Amino acid sequence: MMNHPHIDELDYICNMIYTTFDLPVYTMNANGELLFEQSAAYIHHPMYFSKMEMLKPLFVTDDPHHFPVFRTTTFLENFFSISLRTEGAFQGMIIVGPVLYSTLHEESLTGMLNELQLTKEKKRMSEYYAALPVINQLKVISISKLMHYMIYQMKLDTVEILQQNELLHTEAIEIEHLHVHISGSGQHHRFHESSILEKKVYQSIAEGRKEELTAALTAYPEKGILGKLSRTSSSRSNKNLAIAAITLGTRAAVQGGLHPEIAYTLSDLYIQNLEELKDSRTIDQFTNSALHDFAERVQKHREQKYSKPINACKNYIFSHLYDEIKLTDLAEMTVMNPSYLSALFKKEVGTTIKQYIQRTKIEEAKSLIDYTTYTLADICTLLNFHDQSHFTKTFKKFIGLTPGEYKNRIESL
Repeated sequence: MMNHPHIDELDYICNMIYTTFDLPVYTMNANGELLFEQSAAYIHHPMYFSKMEMLKPLFVTDDPHHFPVFRTTTFLENFFSISLRTEGAFQGMIIVGPVLYSTLHEESLTGMLNELQLTKEKKRMSEYYAALPVINQLKVISISKLMHYMIYQMKLDTVEILQQNELLHTEAIEIEHLHVHISGSGQHHRFHESSILEKKVYQSIAEGRKEELTAALTAYPEKGILGKLSRTSSSRSNKNLAIAAITLGTRAAVQGGLHPEIAYTLSDLYIQNLEELKDSRTIDQFTNSALHDFAERVQKHREQKYSKPINACKNYIFSHLYDEIKLTDLAEMTVMNPSYLSALFKKEVGTTIKQYIQRTKIEEAKSLIDYTTYTLADICTLLNFHDQSHFTKTFKKFIGLTPGEYKNRIESL
């Protein structure tokens, strides 16, 4: 039975979340009354009379959910809530927010205010959004998991949180202010895909079948099965769908045998860079590319079967791509003679350990060029190449292009 901590401990937990992540935290009792809050100062929303007017639509009486619930208001503010229970009885709720998942661009703000007939409030609304914390959605989900664990000592899975929220039919949030009455909408985390088609997509990734994945992804727009996860922004909706797809794709790739460190690092890079995209078509292309990358990596992994010492070496290399990797380290780790290990590696893998390390680092460099804003000099340093000349020479050896040529080709696509 889940029981929330004593009120003093709860206050401490909320304060830790606030001070660590600079997110406002509000604790309410079962009657919806504010018990205490952690916030430097109330960031006043021009359309609310008070903070309680902001919190009231987010308070769900006798919330039955045992996981963080995410909601997005008509004004694109994001919140998550955690229900407080003792012996199964509803005791209240913690509400964390508001937060923006990405900086609200001028075009989005103008479009939203036009839709809500609030163009006269643009200056005040701009100032309001500028004062809000900006944290990407993946990190906010991680914060919610941390807070839930601090309260209930229960470990939650990111994919399960997304799936649970997809199933919610969150009641519309209504905002009233003088003559303005806006029928709002909570963020309906729902997918409308065919379950069979969804299984095909993620099974294709887990089995490393790129052709089947392409066929399944092609069927999505034809069947009109993608849901809309934001009523106020199509790009935000597409980003939310993409985050869910990439998160599930990560799990499928790990299930297929891809090294977890590689899969989760790729997932972080994909989602972080996803937030920088604006055009819906670009978001869709980026997502498909990410899922294909997972499938291709799984395919390569499944095609290669090695002995236990060699697999141990491969896993060590993957886990230490950003370090200097020496043969002596691998020999010590596998408890083998360096010369014998080198010969065994060459026999099974078909290349020397040095060449394998170089190729793997270059593949990582390609991912960093594709999905991050690191400069080539940064990538060279991160991957522990001796100097940029060595990095350029090695990159061209395996890819056929210099890093600069590869980057320019990607940017021109």
